Formats: sequence, C-alpha cells, structure tokens
Amino acid sequence: MRFGCKKYFAVAVFGTALGAAATGAFAGGKAPAAAPMRPLAVIDRADIAMSGLANIRELLLSRQAYNAFGLRRPLVLGAGRAAILVDGRRISDTAIDLDMLPVSAIERIEILEKGVARHGGHAIAGTVNIVLRRGFEGAEASAAAARPELKGGGAGHVGALWGGTLGRGRLTVGFDHIGRQEVRDADRDYSRARWTPGGAFAGTQGVSVGGNTILFVPADADAAVARPLGDCDESVYTGVLSHALGSGCGFAYGDVKWLDGYERRSRESLFLHAEHPIGDAADAYVDARIGQAETDFRYAPSVGTFSFTPEGDVKTRLIDGVDGLTAENFPDSGAVTVVHRFVGHGNRDWRTKYDDSDVTLGVRGRISDALGYDAHARYYRHEARETGDTFVSESLARAAIENGDYDIVDPLAETERHRAAIRDTGLRLTHDTGTEYATAGAALEGAAFEIPGGAIRWIAGVEAAQEDWRDVYDYRDAGNIAHAPADVLGSAGNSVSGERRRLSVLAEASLPLLKGWDLVLAGRGDDYDDVGEAFSWRIANSYRLNDVVTLRASWSRSRTPPGLRALHAPETLDYPSVCDTTRPDCRFEQVERRSVGNPNLRPDRAERFGVGAAARLGAFSLGADWFRIGIDEEPRRLSPQSIVDLEAAGTLPAGVGVVREGGRIARLDSPYIQSGEVELTGIAIQAGAGWETDWAKLALDVRGLRTTHYRVKVAGLVQPGDYPRDRVHATLRAGRGGLAASWTVHAVSGFDNATDTGRWDSWIGHDLALRWRGALGLNGLEIVAGVLNVGNRGPSTNPAEPNAPLLRLDSVTGRTVFLNATLALGP
Repeated sequence: MRFGCKKYFAVAVFGTALGAAATGAFAGGKAPAAAPMRPLAVIDRADIAMSGLANIRELLLSRQAYNAFGLRRPLVLGAGRAAILVDGRRISDTAIDLDMLPVSAIERIEILEKGVARHGGHAIAGTVNIVLRRGFEGAEASAAAARPELKGGGAGHVGALWGGTLGRGRLTVGFDHIGRQEVRDADRDYSRARWTPGGAFAGTQGVSVGGNTILFVPADADAAVARPLGDCDESVYTGVLSHALGSGCGFAYGDVKWLDGYERRSRESLFLHAEHPIGDAADAYVDARIGQAETDFRYAPSVGTFSFTPEGDVKTRLIDGVDGLTAENFPDSGAVTVVHRFVGHGNRDWRTKYDDSDVTLGVRGRISDALGYDAHARYYRHEARETGDTFVSESLARAAIENGDYDIVDPLAETERHRAAIRDTGLRLTHDTGTEYATAGAALEGAAFEIPGGAIRWIAGVEAAQEDWRDVYDYRDAGNIAHAPADVLGSAGNSVSGERRRLSVLAEASLPLLKGWDLVLAGRGDDYDDVGEAFSWRIANSYRLNDVVTLRASWSRSRTPPGLRALHAPETLDYPSVCDTTRPDCRFEQVERRSVGNPNLRPDRAERFGVGAAARLGAFSLGADWFRIGIDEEPRRLSPQSIVDLEAAGTLPAGVGVVREGGRIARLDSPYIQSGEVELTGIAIQAGAGWETDWAKLALDVRGLRTTHYRVKVAGLVQPGDYPRDRVHATLRAGRGGLAASWTVHAVSGFDNATDTGRWDSWIGHDLALRWRGALGLNGLEIVAGVLNVGNRGPSTNPAEPNAPLLRLDSVTGRTVFLNATLALGP
C-alpha cells in the first residue's frame, strides 16, 4: 500500500474495527449510536405502492428528473457521483444494477444527508440507501400490473414473502418477479419513420441515407455526387429521396428498431435474511440475494460507409445499377464509396442474460452498554452475457463485393453465390461483462465523555475490498474466426478489464457542544493499489435557535478514483468531422481519432459547501438550503473540435495531439486527461403541512430545486450544453379510515440545446392514486389503483432538433393505468 499502516492506525485507534461504518449503518437495519444518518426524505412502502412503479431503477431514475423525492442535488452530477447503498453498504465501487433489486424485499428508500466522509467522493452528489425488510411476521403475496394507453411498455410484478421465528432466531425469505414489454419506435409519433415519397432527406424522421447510396467523384467533375444504388425498391427502402449531393436510397430504420433504453425485460429474484443470537450480547446474520434476468432488443440491419474498387463484371454491374454513372465518367481513382444497409443479413437482435448474487455474513453485538461492534464479510457478483446476430465484417464484405460474391446492387438477391456471401460475411457477437466484489470489515461505535450538550458519540472502522471487472467483446464469423472491433459494421466495442484493491478507514464523532448545538466531524481515508491515496472530510453544524428555527451548515472535501475503463481502455478508432481552424478554408472534414485510457490518472478533487435553515410551526414546516459543488481534475476526453481549437491556440494538454500530413489533419490523439471541471450551485426548498379535518387527514409535501449556476469545462474550455434550472416534486395526500388518495405533480423546466439554436419545452406531469386497506372486507388485503401521467404528456421537444426528444419513462409510456394488490396474513 502506498501509505503505511501507521498513518491509518493513528486514525483508527479512536475505536477501530473493520468497515460496516466505513460503508454505512450497521447491517440488519440497526443504526449505530453514533451520529446516525438523518434522511432528507424517505420513500416508504406506501409511497412505492402508490407510485405505480414496480421496478426500483424506474422509480429512482425517472423521479430523479423531478428532484428525486427531495435530494438536494441532482443524483447524476457525473458518472458515479451518487452512492447507492443497500442496507447502508455499497454493493460495488464500480456499478449497481438496480433492475436486479427485488421490490418485495424493500422496506424503504432513504435519501441521506451525509455521504462523502462515509462513502468517499462517490457520494458528492448525495446518497441513496435502500433498506431491505427485517423482522417481518407472517406471509404476504402481491401482484401488480401497469398498462399504458400507448402501445408497448406494459409492466407486471408478482412477489411473495414469509417471515417468522426460527428457533431463537428469525428468518425472512421471499421471491420477486417483474416483466416489462418493449417500446417500439414505430409506436411513437416522435420516433416512427416519416418521409415524403419522392421528397428530400431533410425533414425526415427515423430515416437514414444508409439504404443503398453511392458516393463518387465523376471523372469529368471536381465534386462528389450521391446517387441511389440499385432500383431502391419501396417495399424495402423509402424510395429515392433528394440529398445535398444529389439523391440517395433511404432506409426507414424507425419502422424496425425498438426505442433505446426500453427493451423487453424479465427478472426473477430470491432473497433471504436470517439472524440468530450468539449468547446474550451478539447476533449472527446472513443476507443473501440471487437473481437472474433476460432482455431483448432489436435494431435495424447493419449499415456501413466504406470504399471499394470494382473491376470487370463487378464494375459493369455497378455502372448498370447507378443512374448517371458510365464507363466514361467512372472515377479516375477507380474507387467508389457506398453507404450500404445489409438488409439481406436481417435485423440486428441482442439478447442479454444476467446473473446476480450478493451474500453477506456478519456478527454484531455489544461489548458493554457504551460500546457496540459489527463485523462482516460480503461477496457480490454480477455477470451479463449479451449475444447479437447479423453484424458484418467490413473486410470480408469488401472482398466479397470486389470478387462478385456479394451483390451490393441487390442485397436481397436470391442467387446461391450471394446467399453464401451473406453467411460468410456475417458476424456473431458475444459480449461478456462481469463484476466480482469482495469486502471484509468491522466497526466499533460508542459514547465517550460528557460535554455541556451531552455525551460525545463516535463510530470508527476499517474495510478492505477487492474488485475485478471485465468488459469483453468477441466477434466471430461463420468459420469461428475472431475479428477486431474496428472491422465490425453495425456494432463495435473494445474489450477492457481491470482490478482494484482498496483499504479504507473511517472515524466520525458527533459533539453536542451545547443543548441544541451539534457538531459532526468525520474523515475517511482510502488507499487504492492502482491510483494511490484519497481522503475525504466532512464538518457539519446544526444549531437549534429556538423551538421553531434550526440553522445548519456543512462542508465536505473528497477525492474520487478514476474508473477502471478510464485507466485501462485500449485504443479505439472513430472518424469524426472537424473544422480545421488553422486554415482559412475551414471546411468540415472527416479525420481519424484514436482514443485510449490513461494509466497515469489520479483521483479527482471535489468540494461541497452548504448553508440552510429549517422552521417548524405546528403542522407546517419550511426549509431552504443553498449549496455549491465543485469538481476539478476529473478524467475526461476532449471533443474532437476542442482538440483542433486548442491546437490552433497553442494550448493542447500533454498527451493530446494533432498529427498532420501535407498540412492537413490526418489523426487526432485523444486519451483521457485529468482536466475536467464542474461547477454547480443551487437552492433546495422543502415545504410540508399536515392537518386533520372532520372528514380526512391531509398532508402536503413540496420539494423544489433551483439551479443557479452550472458549468462544465475540459482543458479550460467551457463545454456546450444547458441544464434545467427548476425541478419540483409535490404530493398532496388525503386519508380517512382505510382509504387514502394522493395527487402528485412533478415538473422540470425547459432548457437550451448545446448550440443555443433551440429550446426543449418544460414538462409537467400529474399522477393520481387511491389506496384501500382492508379491501373487500379482508383485513390483510390492500389494493392500490391509479393513473400515471394523467394528461398523457409526451416528451419535451426542441424545434431545432425534432428527432431528439427528451425521453423519460413518464412521457414514453404516456397515460398509464396501474393496479397493485397485496394480501398479508398474520403469523
């Protein structure tokens, strides 16, 4: 390790042990006596049921757009900037698949105020703790269904739970299943293919020039022209459409593909919690969860832009298939470029199978009335295998075209030679990703001597962790020969893997300086075997001015290690268009860009400061907090145009380069560099009220976020793009007896696009839900029914980019009716 054990021992001697404290509260939901995390907001089981969502990923990620039920900062400030915990512990330093968490096992979701000192820089944007059910007595069965008014996107859920005593101990076991239908582009106005027969590509939707179009420079001309290749059969293609360079044969991919991020999915999970006393002062516990899932996704046939040199019969066939191309005006170079859709190979279909397991063994107890401990070992594994068909090898396709085996003029030709070429040029993808994460740790917590406001409470711990991660692509042809990703048309990804070991210690103390005045001091140290040291600190102050008003302030500083991909990514190639600003004739030209990881990256730096006040008067509450978050030295890659602009200014960062040949750009070298900066300031407001009338109990909760400043810079250049300035999530609930009704409003303001040429609309949605406990005269039966997105609001659109709507689950599924039923039986 890069820093010695003595430095850590000095921190950990203040009541140390290995890490439940280094990652959160004590297992089993028992919070430590020292400085427990105070939630900013809690989503309980009733909230989950009345949300109409049976998937935790959908609940968190869709609602984060509307302030995530009270999170003061957006959940995703940058990659990995919000810590997601399960029972107070991070599952993985790399990622967590929220889809795999069983809904039936969840007791509540906490949005936590603390995070950085307990979980490092990963928590700079906040902490979400998912608490699983403990101490359940009896049996429970549940079923839910959601049916959108629009086609596709329907969801279903079933679950079962049992809990009771097991000898002197307790056991809780359950099963959970969810399923969701895909959403197809063709079933939505904003994504289905649209064009005018015989019209132009400009203004089309879900249509690409990549049907079958040829680009060439005639021998008797200086500029390239575009022409359709073949007869452009309208039963397969759009027919001929005009293009800036002439005309082309388009393809309506919007009639084929499924909406990105809304694939078909099913998942099953089993979960278990068991605890058993060891003597009179300790409990052993086991938490186990296993799950499997499967997703399906479809895209249009592979498309590629490539050049080849036809000769003999192939050249004759090409001339016959292109209007305006003759032997006399055939390009002097002998080469032509095509934008070709391999429709004969068929659609691209992906199927992914997931396996997920998470097991924790631990013991907790008390050494004395003032001293408790918790020790644990945990193993988490997440595996995913994606298989995909009908990708195409560019090198094999070019060779098959040039030797006349593959008929590029008619990709649906039925000749034996052409069908064999389809088989021989096709590739099959196997994409394996996996994470193995093992931790071992323990913590001590207790109370120290008295000061004027009471006893000092403290918690301290240390944790060791190891993570192995891989992301491996394998492309094989019909002869089982592997092909490099750069040779793949239709999909490409480079394999990367890495491993990391971490040793962490944490110490936190809560000091009641005076009655009503609390000061929290916390620190965490991480030592990573690949990137060195990373320390995090937190100071929080809360002063109760009187029975009504409380003032608060906090400061945090942390470092976050770079991701394993940023460190280890192999070289990849792409071909962006850039404008060479060093030349007077700045025209956009396509150049080669080489991107690669950077093993010399080190942890970035982040700082957060906030001040606020809260007031409570009877049934009413009001709170406001101003916050500022800053991050620098964040690993990022420059945009292609930024590289060219920085070269022109003579300020290219080390490692980034522009390679020229004959005065023109031949290549851009673009590694990850430690030059990203993020600035974010804003004001969070919370208001609540609860009162009782003769006919009902009423409760109102309003949470809003105003972003006053947001800016991202890379290598000193401000990056384009805007951000929603305002977010609101408000719920009004009324209840009487076993009935409760809720009305929820969530909204996000509009914002400009990256080029300031258009603006996305604001979005406001309304949800209604009704809960009936003791339904149909059965004490254990609860029914929840409701309507999501009552107004059937579609995605926000931008006139300057009509083909890029802002998609969220609410707007994609549209108005949705849901029904949940839960039957609970006593022990």
